[in-house]
Amino acid sequence: MYVYGGRSYMTEGIYAGEGCFLGDLHVLDLKNWSWSKLDKDHKRILSRSILGHPGLSLVTRGGHSVNLLGNCLVIFGGEDARWNCPLNDLHVLDLVSRKWSKPLVRGVPPAGRLHHAATVHTARR
Repeated sequence: MYVYGGRSYMTEGIYAGEGCFLGDLHVLDLKNWSWSKLDKDHKRILSRSILGHPGLSLVTRGGHSVNLLGNCLVIFGGEDARWNCPLNDLHVLDLVSRKWSKPLVRGVPPAGRLHHAATVHTARR
């Protein structure tokens, strides 16, 4: 299971008031129930701390959706951590190459949104 970003009211064990947006990526191994964290180059490091990823190509955010599609995580929307505005951007993390991309898409995207749900229907890929 992959956990990316979000908003936390605790940072490094300290209450953060209004909360802070995160840009970190954690992995839960469901076979042995162990957490690990990927560093900014997406190499596994064991960590329980909440640290940002300055090397990511997308802004830190919360309220976004994440879906697994094959070997890729697809991230849509959420709330921009800096400006607190809804986003309608789309980013893909290839879990094999560990590289982010922003696909070119056609049509009019949904309006910016946060705290939404999204899912992948494999027959409509």
